Amino acid sequence: MHPDRRSSSTNPRQKLLFPDRDALDQQVINNFGKTAYKVVAVVGDAKYRDMRSPAPAAGYAPIMQDPQKKPSLTEVLSVEGPQAPLANAARTLAVRLAPTIPPPHLLHYG
Repeated sequence: MHPDRRSSSTNPRQKLLFPDRDALDQQVINNFGKTAYKVVAVVGDAKYRDMRSPAPAAGYAPIMQDPQKKPSLTEVLSVEGPQAPLANAARTLAVRLAPTIPPPHLLHYG
């Protein structure tokens, strides 16, 4: 899944908030948090909680721009190949981007 920076007009997701124009470079306002976000990409269907249900419309803010306190973060991944490089990269990114969360660890379910 790669964002298409050139145009989002062919992606049906962008029509949810911007039915009459391209979503790129538009602003999305979070009235609850009184925060504005600039749309920098529109991606295809992304599954979040359930792989069987249709993908919901969703927006993602960079972790450093999200003011909510983060006691922890959870990711579920399917990995082919060695897990150690992924674990090391996740720890490195977490320490740099969100130093207040506990260090990530991987659990193997198999």
